[in-house]
Formats: sequence, C-alpha cells, structure tokens
Amino acid sequence: MIDWPKVEKFLSPQEIVAVLFERLKDTSGVEDFVSASPVSFHHGFGTGVRNEFHLWHPENPFTMKDYVSELRDGIDYNPRHADNTSGRILEELHKMLAAYQGRGA
Repeated sequence: MIDWPKVEKFLSPQEIVAVLFERLKDTSGVEDFVSASPVSFHHGFGTGVRNEFHLWHPENPFTMKDYVSELRDGIDYNPRHADNTSGRILEELHKMLAAYQGRGA
C-alpha cells in the first residue's frame, strides 16, 4: 500500500500549465522543448509533472478521485488518467512557450 502524502490543494491542469510556463519561459534550454514534439517529453519531464503535481494521488479531483478506467485494447482513454492529463499539460505548455518565443504553435 502506498503512503500518499497529504496535499493541501491540488492544482487544475490549467493552473499547472501556468506554473510551468512562469517557471520555464525565460530559462536556457527551453528552446529544446519548443522545437520538439511534446510527446517526446512524456517520459522524464512528463513523469516529473505527474509526480510534482500529484496527478496519481487518489484524492486528486482532476485525475484520480472517483476515477473509472475507459480501457480499449489495453489502453486507458479516460481523459482524467494521469498520463493523459500530463500529455495535455505538455501540449498546452508547448503552445504557450512557442507563442511566447514568437514561433507560433
């Protein structure tokens, strides 16, 4: 059994994007993220997002609380699945950073 941490406030996906945007917008190396596909960051950066923002936490109302799988061919398509949520976060963050750098989406 996992000993889940107590989390005072879970951030919505939009709030997570805003936090990450502010954190990354003027950092060196952000060009690597902007010039690549967000999918290529699913492992590593995406894992960090899932962990830091507690997307797997069973009480997270944006992902796991009252979660029901939507399995098709062994893949969970529920948009609230933590992996799917972090994917959308990375996609939105990618768009915002690209626009900020004047590259468009």
